[in-house]
Amino acid sequence: MVDRISTAGSLLSDNSIIRRNQTLVRELQNQLSTGKKYQELKFYGNDANRLVDLKSDITARESYIRSTTLTEVVTDTYNAVLERMVEVADEVLKAADSTVAESDTFQTDTVTVSNNLFLEIESNLNLDVGGRFVFGGTRYEEAPVKDIRTLTNYTAGDAADTIETTPTLPKFEYAGGTLEQSYLVNGAAVGTAIATADPTDTFTFQETDITINDNRTVTYGITATNSAFQNLVESVLRLRSATQAGLTSDEKATFLAEARNTASTARDELRQLQTRNGVVMNELSRTRELHQDFININFAATEDIEGVDTTQVALELSAITTQIESSFAAISRRNQLSLVNFL
Repeated sequence: MVDRISTAGSLLSDNSIIRRNQTLVRELQNQLSTGKKYQELKFYGNDANRLVDLKSDITARESYIRSTTLTEVVTDTYNAVLERMVEVADEVLKAADSTVAESDTFQTDTVTVSNNLFLEIESNLNLDVGGRFVFGGTRYEEAPVKDIRTLTNYTAGDAADTIETTPTLPKFEYAGGTLEQSYLVNGAAVGTAIATADPTDTFTFQETDITINDNRTVTYGITATNSAFQNLVESVLRLRSATQAGLTSDEKATFLAEARNTASTARDELRQLQTRNGVVMNELSRTRELHQDFININFAATEDIEGVDTTQVALELSAITTQIESSFAAISRRNQLSLVNFL
């Protein structure tokens, strides 16, 4: 018995196969170009929520990495500046040596050294990194320190001339304790009377914080008002005060001894700041690495859900394309059937 299949039925069947395969071709081409199974999350079924959570976590971690990397630039800067400030303290100790004071050129040499050290301190405390004055704390938009060389020398033999430790903002009292001055841009100007309202009582520098993960905030900022810098400026100011004309040998020796003592204190405080900053640097580095490890792991997880084997997709695409071409060829032949060929 011979089965008879109508030409129209065959054409409809081939046409249906072509349409179905064309849809599949579009899907495979999209997978090949994007490397993903689907463009829309709704097609991933139960894995859709998991994908959303993973991608949200990855985005958050990437944000933490960016902010941490920028902060590491600042903490690296702190580390370099603190090391230089320690060297400044060492230079004060050398310049304030009692044997140096016996030199005929002590006065001119020490004035030059002192002013150069003031410039060094000012330059470092006014360091600008990426448009931010890093020793300005939360007031990063303005340079925190003015020309420190303009500070007035202390009066010999007057115990009232000293750093004022309360409030903690840098103020230096002089002229028998009747006047004060500050190295801050917004601090007490040289010659400010103590009886008047003092801007440094309300002018504040606050240390800056960074959030390194959802539950952890780290304070990393070092400000120009830190006592280590106050003592460093104080040591240089006392060193320069020893160069004043008319001082007795004892007055000069007292100034130099005070410069050495204050420089030694400043150096110890600077080393403590370096240690604290080193702890922050290590925590930032470790946290950044943990975030990056998390991202790498979760990228692999999302790839397992979303990703496709592009080689396999290419093979499937080639096979389906061949099927479509064969179907078109079959339809073409049927369209050209004569009555003799049909019979």
